[in-house]
Amino acid sequence: MPLPLPSLDDRTFDQLLAEGRALIPRYSAAWTNHNPSDPGITLVELFAYVTEAALYQLDQVPAASVEQFLRLLGATRERTGGEAEPLEQALARALAALVGPTRAVTAADFDILARAAAARMGTPLARTAFTLHRDVACAPPDHPEQAPSAALIIVVPDEPDTPRPVPSAALIRALLGALRERCPLATRVQVVGPEYVRVGVDVAVVRRTGSGLQPAVVEQAVRAFLDPLRGGTEGAGWPFGRPVYYSELFQRLESLAPVDHVERLALETSPPGASTSEGIAIPPWALVAADPVTVQVAD
Repeated sequence: MPLPLPSLDDRTFDQLLAEGRALIPRYSAAWTNHNPSDPGITLVELFAYVTEAALYQLDQVPAASVEQFLRLLGATRERTGGEAEPLEQALARALAALVGPTRAVTAADFDILARAAAARMGTPLARTAFTLHRDVACAPPDHPEQAPSAALIIVVPDEPDTPRPVPSAALIRALLGALRERCPLATRVQVVGPEYVRVGVDVAVVRRTGSGLQPAVVEQAVRAFLDPLRGGTEGAGWPFGRPVYYSELFQRLESLAPVDHVERLALETSPPGASTSEGIAIPPWALVAADPVTVQVAD
């Protein structure tokens, strides 16, 4: 819905005339006849009329001005058969283009523009992560506060059949080119793939009587929960930097109908992951790769 055009000055003839009369005592104390029959009042009325007309004209935006505004936005009226499209149609087209982000400023902007660029290459993204920091390495040694902003974009291609999906070099180059054109001045862009932290899972469960539970079902449940694209508690992919907790894996496995209870659960990892009393700590920029997953099922 278009915004209502503001009125630059909405004073009417009567208001302007009243203001003019109110100024007479300040500038001419000898002028005491303020009746309409006075020639001076006739001039004040004339000036009020001319001013009202000028204010009305000021509030109008002629077609030539609108067309110039469109050119400033990078939009021009299309021509068909030598005839320019109606101005209203060109305005609607320009407004529709402005709805989407054209500059990468916020994390949401970077996500939308990166996904659009990847889609044009035929490689849709499953997820992105964004951080904005100061690239101190590019600052003068004695003035680190002058470091330019650096936007780090971590992208994960939507490749569900790949255990550790990473963007190709061609995709990274394309995303860099697309985002650099749309970033604020003095902002450096870095596009990288995620780092994967290996998490080994060793689990032993007891099946419910008569369930026929097989180890492959438990292994699939573990891998699905830790999956970088579809895992996590909300099924939108394991969050960047989110630890793997024993408690959550216990809860997920014991929620399986064929499982009576989890008898043993052990987690191990390698750097940059770190084992803790609660599970496995993951760096903020990393995702999880379940490797290996060992399952034992007992009655």
